[in-house]
Amino acid sequence: MTVSGGEIPYQYLSNVKAISSSNADASFSNANILDGKNDTVWRSKTVNSESANEYVGLLFDTQYTLDLVEIKFSTSCKAVPESISIQYTTDGGNVWYDLPTYYYVMPYMTGKYTAKMNFINPKGATLSLNLNGIVANGIRIVSKKFEGSGNSYLEVAEMRAQGIKETLFYSSKGGTFDADINNMWTIYGTAQTEPTVSNNIAGPNPDPFRSGCATIASQEWLEWDGKKLLWTTYKKGADLYKSTLLSTYVGPDDWGNSSGFVWATSNSAKHLGVQNHYSNNPIFILAARNYLLMNINESSTFLDSVNNKGQKMYDRLDSAMNYMLDVLDGKNGVMIIKDPKNDGTYSGDSSNYWDAYRACGYKSAYENILFYASLNAMADIENIRGNMSQESYYRSLASKANIAINDTFWDSSKGRYITSIDKNGQKHDFGMTFLNYMAVSYGLAPNSNAQSIYDWLDGKRTIAGDTSTGSDIYGKFIFNARSNTLDVSATGKPYYWWDHDGQLPCTPNTFGGFGNQIQNGGTIFYTAHYDMIGRLMSLGTASAYNRFTTIMNEFHKDEMRRWEFTEYGGYVEEIIGEFPESGLVPLTFLTGFIGVNPELEGLTIKPMLPNDLSYAGVNEYKYNGNLYGIEVNKSIGSPSIKQNGEKFIVKLPASGVWIITKDNMLVQK
Repeated sequence: MTVSGGEIPYQYLSNVKAISSSNADASFSNANILDGKNDTVWRSKTVNSESANEYVGLLFDTQYTLDLVEIKFSTSCKAVPESISIQYTTDGGNVWYDLPTYYYVMPYMTGKYTAKMNFINPKGATLSLNLNGIVANGIRIVSKKFEGSGNSYLEVAEMRAQGIKETLFYSSKGGTFDADINNMWTIYGTAQTEPTVSNNIAGPNPDPFRSGCATIASQEWLEWDGKKLLWTTYKKGADLYKSTLLSTYVGPDDWGNSSGFVWATSNSAKHLGVQNHYSNNPIFILAARNYLLMNINESSTFLDSVNNKGQKMYDRLDSAMNYMLDVLDGKNGVMIIKDPKNDGTYSGDSSNYWDAYRACGYKSAYENILFYASLNAMADIENIRGNMSQESYYRSLASKANIAINDTFWDSSKGRYITSIDKNGQKHDFGMTFLNYMAVSYGLAPNSNAQSIYDWLDGKRTIAGDTSTGSDIYGKFIFNARSNTLDVSATGKPYYWWDHDGQLPCTPNTFGGFGNQIQNGGTIFYTAHYDMIGRLMSLGTASAYNRFTTIMNEFHKDEMRRWEFTEYGGYVEEIIGEFPESGLVPLTFLTGFIGVNPELEGLTIKPMLPNDLSYAGVNEYKYNGNLYGIEVNKSIGSPSIKQNGEKFIVKLPASGVWIITKDNMLVQK
């Protein structure tokens, strides 16, 4: 090896304390890992159990955003564990978490997979392990499995860590609270702490590497992935997202050969090769609008860009909207899915992300909520283009759709939005909590409807006939409500279940039975974001923050790395794996409580801080080519802006509405 260039100026953390499980004797004290000498080591006592957990590590004086840990082994080391783990803590050592990049079989897989790493004795070597921005006040190496017993131990010569005190998100609460928010975001937002099994950051890792996920390159995830990645400094993720958006293909449908149908991917019209999803059209428009609002100075380039089929972006957006208005009758206020395979009956296919619900067809509330939102999004796009007459046209259509959709799907007797109306005129309602969250958070539900919805969800009133009522709606999973409160098999046949040729029956005591599957009495984490945003919009900060702190308390237990298995299978509560949308939940701290969101006028900051927080902020936020640090603070009365290198530090009173314009000016609305 030839070494050239200057020394890399590493800054190692100095205010540290060594900790360990045990010492073989006084000469093997854990203090040895901090003495700078390679010939003195910490050694655990001799292990008499194959699975004994021995550890040595460092506790820090405060929370740090960690970049690196280095673990030096002595040249005389004779015995090492067969499997190890690198763990971190945010509460001084009460709870420790495995970093899945360095220990693949996580606790939720215990019993399903055997942890056998075949860790090789690194005699004299130094493990230099990237920590990718995890926030912690302690780090340690742990033995997870020894080969045999009676003659094994864990031994480390030196250990040191590198990091900075600054975190991406911060608040007056600080400490464990701030650390956990940052880690939830890093795990489920950018997923940079998570193992990458392939060379692509997109898509989930397969078992047993199931973990947080950055993005899925499919239309169904376009709006969610954009919300997660476009404002970050994670260039690789943002670039991948942009390429997915730019490659969107708009082609003919397969039942009427009408143009304007947005395909699931650039080379496949159908979701998983099985279903036509009519949520893709509005999602594409929403995602494009959101990209433009974040990059307003790129509007001409973006709208004129072409995909590999030669389709211009604006033409695709216009075609996608016209398909909904003309082919699916959206111009009359309610979008009707006329595809004979998506008719809302027991033999139909689902038309959206919730691919097990056969009832999501014909007149489907989910697609119509997104349709309403896309009308306003298209109006924004026309405004950006300077076409004010078309903007006015879409605003008028949105008002018309708002009335029609509420008239069609609001059940005044139950006080919630129903699921659908099938081609035969039969109404279906399974108490879909996520659908009702969406109606509020997308601005479709009037305040009276929102109040009724949350009275139902919070157990203040009971809807006759529901399978789950009162405290059970949130009580089963705590971090989120059940996906639906009425068993999809409760109304008898038809069951409205996409059953994979009979493999997923939804009757009791089956894989799809109520409480055994995410789409029948189970839950999917991401919908908690829409729950909290809806509460902020309708009930106020306290209600939303109560849900947020409940979620954070659950996260602190196990990082939400949960994949509960019942005797019927594993899809009961979905957080990890093929669910990059889980990252929307910690994003609520930014878009909801700090209140940072792109709008036509510019980057809007509308703080909604709870009583618990006197200030909160984000240290890196990219908007329209500039980098910002944004803080909202109850103790300041006037705004301030300072430039620090390439970053603009913006501090604002935690009241009112503030706008950073596309020209980088700060104004109060």
